[in-house]
Amino acid sequence: MGIGGMIGTRLGGYGTDKFGVDKMLLATLTVHRVALLMSPLIATTATGTYMMVMLWEIFA
Repeated sequence: MGIGGMIGTRLGGYGTDKFGVDKMLLATLTVHRVALLMSPLIATTATGTYMMVMLWEIFA
């Protein structure tokens, strides 16, 4: 799971430099909202759960 955090840190820093703090906050909050709404549909298998947690870590 540390790989997702590492990727998220890299992408977040790059996105903040390129697009600004406000746009990055809006983007990450939007991804979190979608992930929470889709979690009952995606997290029905172990693979789906792992992929959702990985996505969550990248955008956290």
